[in-house]
Amino acid sequence: MIAHLIKITAHTGKKDELVEFLRWDADVAAADEPGTLRFDVYDVPDEPDAVYLYEAYADDEAFAAHREQPPFKKFVDHIVPNVIAKMDLLLRSAPSVAANVPT
Repeated sequence: MIAHLIKITAHTGKKDELVEFLRWDADVAAADEPGTLRFDVYDVPDEPDAVYLYEAYADDEAFAAHREQPPFKKFVDHIVPNVIAKMDLLLRSAPSVAANVPT
């Protein structure tokens, strides 16, 4: 299992659009991506324009499959240039060393 943890900061006034997009992305992952094990978005009250995205994939191939889905194209083409002010990649393809679910 590999994981990514990303702090995403939206432009002022764009957080609702970001969250709506991430909910759709999570729905697509649940329906069409068996290798996407987690796609969780967390709101932090003292960071009003930011969310934290935690993604876990069965392996690198599952992450590659996620990148082939329609949400990823929209993320690159619309969300990144128009909605996101900053992204901080806190974990990138970090391998799991312990988990409470099968890996």
